[in-house]
Amino acid sequence: MVVLSGYISSNHRTLITAAFDVGHSEHRTLITAPFDVGHSEHRTLITAPFDVGHSEHRTLITAPFDVGHSEQRTLITAPFDVGHSEHRTLITAPFDVGHSEHRTLITAPFDVGHSEQRTLITAPFDVGHSEHRTLITAQF
Repeated sequence: MVVLSGYISSNHRTLITAAFDVGHSEHRTLITAPFDVGHSEHRTLITAPFDVGHSEHRTLITAPFDVGHSEQRTLITAPFDVGHSEHRTLITAPFDVGHSEHRTLITAPFDVGHSEQRTLITAPFDVGHSEHRTLITAQF
């Protein structure tokens, strides 16, 4: 898949289109498609499964949408090990994630690690202002 376009307001992101080990780097930037990167200098968009390591501030997106004001979100479309991060968001459809900083949307079975506040959703929708929602659609 290819990142088409999108506007993001996070300050720690990187855009990448190949599977790889992002390791411990928080400030990588690889862009392969034209779009408005807004005010962010450090963004992360990835479209292949990989090990997100220990970073708490990464964002992986495969569809254009407004991620709102959250600085700690992660969007991924393949199963993977989310490690020890408690503040990640995985989304596979465009939608407004609102103002929540602690959400996780996943569409494939995987190891959710040690997080107690995650949300798994497989359809586009407005998650509103709730910080602690849990919708699960797969066994894991």
